Amino acid sequence: MRLFIAIHFEEETRNHLMNAVNRVKKAARKGTFTPLENLHLTVVFLGETAPTHIDRIKAIMDTVEAEPFTLETGPIGSFKRDDGDLYWLGVEHCPALSSLYRGLCEGLAQAGFATEKRELKPHLTLGRRVVIDDAEKAGLSDGFGTVKTRVNGISLMKSENVQGKPLYIQVYKKDWGDCNG
Repeated sequence: MRLFIAIHFEEETRNHLMNAVNRVKKAARKGTFTPLENLHLTVVFLGETAPTHIDRIKAIMDTVEAEPFTLETGPIGSFKRDDGDLYWLGVEHCPALSSLYRGLCEGLAQAGFATEKRELKPHLTLGRRVVIDDAEKAGLSDGFGTVKTRVNGISLMKSENVQGKPLYIQVYKKDWGDCNG
């Protein structure tokens, strides 16, 4: 099964984030856009993983020290692709998120999981295979505004392809406590 560890946003936050998706969608000639229910921030991508490893991953998630923190979005950007660009919403530098990423990667590596050895570059995918004739003219470089959200846990997510569309299913959630603090 295809797994990743993510910050799974509450519905109110996802509704705000959909404004960025819709802004890119409005400017695009074509593309595949992230639906509301799939908006998340991947912290660690695990890839194809045997179901028998889920308990070990959950145990690692449980041992990583973290406390609730605030996440703030940044500008809209894109990665160039031959078949259309991947548009994303950036995330402002967040020491707590960086620490969480390092802790997860260290724990996973010690348990024998392959993890990326690069610095975290957090972003939320807004659309794939997006073709925009002039992103600057469309106002995407003008900034989107900021969405701030309180993060109080991480989720182990499973990615499935259902009728040609990705579906992300929460397998496990590790909460760190009160989200209002």
